Amino acid sequence: MIRRLAAAALLGLALLGPAGPLSACPACKEAMAAQRPDEATRLRTGYFYSIILMVSMPLVLAGVGIAAVARAVKRGTMPEL
Repeated sequence: MIRRLAAAALLGLALLGPAGPLSACPACKEAMAAQRPDEATRLRTGYFYSIILMVSMPLVLAGVGIAAVARAVKRGTMPEL
């Protein structure tokens, strides 16, 4: 078990380790350059919140699913598989 976990961690590190710096897509880069500073700040804030939403939504959905299953098991209404 520990060997598999260590192998998975090593594989993940090998895949993510050599990643270079990220840059914006050309359309986003041009949009940011064409905006006034105050509008660019609002655009940047919008990007930030959309990324936070996209990253957190799978975790929220998984949490709701786990809570529903746990509640069904606790009540004894979980059907047999």
